[in-house]
Amino acid sequence: MYEDDIRKIDDWFKEYESYGTYHVDDEYSVCESDLEAFGDFLCDKFPDLVGIPCYFGKGDSAIWFFRKNLEEARFY
Repeated sequence: MYEDDIRKIDDWFKEYESYGTYHVDDEYSVCESDLEAFGDFLCDKFPDLVGIPCYFGKGDSAIWFFRKNLEEARFY
């Protein structure tokens, strides 16, 4: 992902920051209740995105990833 793309993701996290969904330093976390909104955002802003390497959990941190994972994101 390019720097402008990562900035768009940072901006999304500023809007949706809630318990379990946050962006601190180079770590990003999306809680279970925000997964649909995050998925919709990704589909809207990055329609050719194939995937972002991430980690899966439950509840407060359903998925989490780091800036380096965004830099490694794959597109068509």
